[in-house]
Amino acid sequence: MDNNDDRYLELLAEMVMKQDTIVDELKSLNKKTETTNEGLEKLENQHIKANDRLEKLEQQQIKTNLSLGELRLSVINLGEREHLVVNHEEQIRKIEEKVFH
Repeated sequence: MDNNDDRYLELLAEMVMKQDTIVDELKSLNKKTETTNEGLEKLENQHIKANDRLEKLEQQQIKTNLSLGELRLSVINLGEREHLVVNHEEQIRKIEEKVFH
């Protein structure tokens, strides 16, 4: 073999070593990508669960708001009835004063 052949062999050996390094780096990147994808899947699942919880909370808030509205109306009606009772009591007192005095 002459010097040129030796040089070709050296260059080929360097290329093979660089390719081995590149393959190792690609394997490492693939593992990191898989880990990242798994993390993303977990985050997506958590996001879906959080959205489900949020929807349930929104539905519950709607029901609560409706119940509060009904309660307000009931309190208003009760206030009106109390006013009627007070008026009736005043009228009864006036009648009792006229009848018994």
